[in-house]
Amino acid sequence: MLSVQPHAVANADAGHAAGICRMRNNPETLLLSARKELTVEEMIEKYFRDEDTRSRLLNGPMGPYLPHLIRTLEEQHFRYRIVRRSIRRANALGLWLQQQGIPLSEASESHTKAFVLQRSRTPYGNLVASGTTKIVRILQAQGIFNAPEARTEADCWLQRFDDHLARVHGISPKTRGNYLRYARRLLASRPENTMLNWTSLNAEEIDVFAHTEMEKLNSGHSASQVSTAVRAIIRFLATEGSVSPNLANAIPSIRHWRHTSLPKHFSPEQLDRVLALCKEDATISFRDRAIVLLLARLGMRSGEARQLQLEHVDWAAGAIHICLGKARRERVLPLPEDVGAALVGYLRQERPSSPNRTVFLRSCPPYRPLTSVAEIVRRVLKKAGITGPGVGAHHFRHTVATHMVRQGVPFKDVADVLGHRRLDSTAIYAKLDVHSLVETALPWPGGLQ
Repeated sequence: MLSVQPHAVANADAGHAAGICRMRNNPETLLLSARKELTVEEMIEKYFRDEDTRSRLLNGPMGPYLPHLIRTLEEQHFRYRIVRRSIRRANALGLWLQQQGIPLSEASESHTKAFVLQRSRTPYGNLVASGTTKIVRILQAQGIFNAPEARTEADCWLQRFDDHLARVHGISPKTRGNYLRYARRLLASRPENTMLNWTSLNAEEIDVFAHTEMEKLNSGHSASQVSTAVRAIIRFLATEGSVSPNLANAIPSIRHWRHTSLPKHFSPEQLDRVLALCKEDATISFRDRAIVLLLARLGMRSGEARQLQLEHVDWAAGAIHICLGKARRERVLPLPEDVGAALVGYLRQERPSSPNRTVFLRSCPPYRPLTSVAEIVRRVLKKAGITGPGVGAHHFRHTVATHMVRQGVPFKDVADVLGHRRLDSTAIYAKLDVHSLVETALPWPGGLQ
């Protein structure tokens, strides 16, 4: 175990400060680090040297709100070019609203969406108006873009469904988003005059809708997501008294034979290559190294590593507390020495200064938590010469579980390390204990073949 005292995290501030000083040697970030109070003209002049351009921006509909936008973006450490582009986007949005005859005080987020949809795309497929939502959220603090949205009965029903999923079942936002997507499609498939008249919903309509959605997919696993989402919708309607709970029986079931496939995992040689690469390759950042080691050494889910908080690492005890697992089971894992060293290196040398308590942040401004670690893992695996369809972060979890089972660790202990709620989820790894299976296999009829 790596014994790191709690003050190690506090000492990371010195590294943060040194990193910020180095960043400010860049001419672009020097512009963002000015501490003195600037006039509106001086703030615009930092980003636009042309006098006509500055005059057009200041005299446009967004002119009075640009200082707050610039100041907020600078405080969030956005790059010079991003701030400059955001000023142009805000000005374009203000002019478009003016052409539509919509005062800024009466504008809403739906108007923003209409503006984005009307913008053309670049030759690379990117929306010219991308990033507008972020701009609007900043401007809302000044009393504009706060007009209430027109809510339909369908919107209200979807909101109730979402609240039910979150409050009663504790479903994650990502999964709720998937369920809501199918709920919207079900609403759109119904006759307009009976859209919300759920009492008219029958088994045939559910069966047709489910099969139609499944035909759009290309795998049985995805098809099971459709049936799960539709079943959640029916159960919610049953709680509201709109339909009978028995209506869920009309949803086609997807047959899955348990334990028919083997968990995909890395061979010992492949795992050794990854661990050696993390130890020896100086081109791999401390952040990427720490993330891969958390997955490879502890079998954490990628989401658990991504959402790890500073207070979840107990340096004195040499342990990591997992509080945000998929199974919602808090568990404590040991902190191996190499993992701890990578974490300390990241906190002291790389992690940008931020009030955010999430351990792993983006390396570019704004310094927000990562939304995914999949690309980071793929990049390291590619360096190690491990590629192929489906190869990714979850292979490490299967590898850890396989190694434990082959070492004779009881399934209950394996389940506790992985955070499984049921031993059935852990039992699949029994098939990978080839040595034990050979000893229990019956002799082949007729002798050796």
